[in-house]
Amino acid sequence: MKIHLPVDRERALNVAAALASKRRLDIVIVLQGRPMTLAEIHRQIGGSKYTSTTFRDLEILVKADLLEKFYDDGVRYRIKSKEVVIRTSND
Repeated sequence: MKIHLPVDRERALNVAAALASKRRLDIVIVLQGRPMTLAEIHRQIGGSKYTSTTFRDLEILVKADLLEKFYDDGVRYRIKSKEVVIRTSND
């Protein structure tokens, strides 16, 4: 996963907050292989009885611009980039 962030503190904080959850980090790891549906991701990572919890985590990752939601015979999620890079200066 590769995302180059400009020196934008708000965006950097959003990415850091999105990745600060073990569950959301597990989602990112599971999606390294291929795009998946909510149900597939939920089965892979487990840990929660409700898919609504997984859905909320997915939407946080989409909002942080780490995942992409798209439609291919239903809603699927995929990694938007392979690396996260947070720049601390404009150099």
